[in-house]
Amino acid sequence: MKLLDGLNDAIIGVGEKAGEDPFLIYDYSRCIAILMKDNNWSQDDAVDWMGYNVTCAYFGKDTPAFLYPADVIGIESPDGEIH
Repeated sequence: MKLLDGLNDAIIGVGEKAGEDPFLIYDYSRCIAILMKDNNWSQDDAVDWMGYNVTCAYFGKDTPAFLYPADVIGIESPDGEIH
C-alpha cells in the first residue's frame, strides 16, 4: 500500500476492490487540515496542492483513495430512485 508522506494522521482505513490490491483510504478534509498546519498554508493553497500533486496522481495498483463528505440527499440508488 502506498503511504503518503506526512499524511498518516488522515488515514481512516483500507479499501479493497475485486481483483485489485488493498489500498489506503485518507480523509480528504484531514489531509487539507494537515497541509495547512504543517506548511502554514491557506485552505485554498492546500486544496490546490492536493489537487495538483496528490488526488490526480496515479501511484500504481494500490493508489490511495480519498473520502469526501457526501450529501446523501439526491444520491441515486441502484434501483434508479433518488433519495
